[in-house]
Amino acid sequence: MIQRLRHLLLTVLGLALLAGPGCDGVTIELPGGTIALPGLGVVTLRLVNDTDFPIDPHIVYDDDNSALAALFPSEELGVHDLAPGEVATLSIDCDKLGVVRSAEAEQFAGPFTYTAPDSTTLERDEDYECGALIEFRYLGHGDAFDVIVAINGVVVD
Repeated sequence: MIQRLRHLLLTVLGLALLAGPGCDGVTIELPGGTIALPGLGVVTLRLVNDTDFPIDPHIVYDDDNSALAALFPSEELGVHDLAPGEVATLSIDCDKLGVVRSAEAEQFAGPFTYTAPDSTTLERDEDYECGALIEFRYLGHGDAFDVIVAINGVVVD
């Protein structure tokens, strides 16, 4: 039993090393479930709708991480509206994500639309590195609608 566990751990470690720069990661299917190892060449964005209403997260980004790009990101992720409780996970090539933020996310509460304040603009090599997990968690409703941002499980905004 211990020998089998040791073999499994060495296999997982070897696959993790293969998930280096330029690799989108490795997914390992096991009898009891799946292990996903993100690649070092990607940044994973997790968008979590922790509200009772549908939202549009409005994630904007730029491949550059300059001050100008931080002020005026040139792209918006084409993410569909998230239903209450829905989680969307996206893996993006690290070179394409120089800066990222949630800009004026919208919550659709019946006939009313509420807008969350912009999150902090996160910059590659300053706030996060390639291989990071960035989570945008949307919560509250109405005037209390807001977004909390965490990088690798640590809240930063």
